[in-house]
Amino acid sequence: MGEKSDFFNKSDFCNCQLSTVNCQLSTINYQLSTINCQLLIMTTHFITAEIDLTEAPVKLPQAIESHLQKSGQPLRWAITEVDQEKQKVLVEAVVTRD
Repeated sequence: MGEKSDFFNKSDFCNCQLSTVNCQLSTINYQLSTINCQLLIMTTHFITAEIDLTEAPVKLPQAIESHLQKSGQPLRWAITEVDQEKQKVLVEAVVTRD
């Protein structure tokens, strides 16, 4: 009987150690998830910009994109107004910044 009792005690001890290891791994996974979440945090901003229409129509999207890049990473943009007299377009955009 003594041998059987020792076996169960050793087995319980091993299970306890494995549970501790699993708990520690869970903590590490949680910490890594927290780090990943912190790296993905960025803010969005609504901006407006006035762009010259002197560029060729084919180059206008590139001119708008390069202008918006100065304020962040453009997610979307739209030309909302065209001023023929001043030869300018008004662009509204949403950009992200770290």
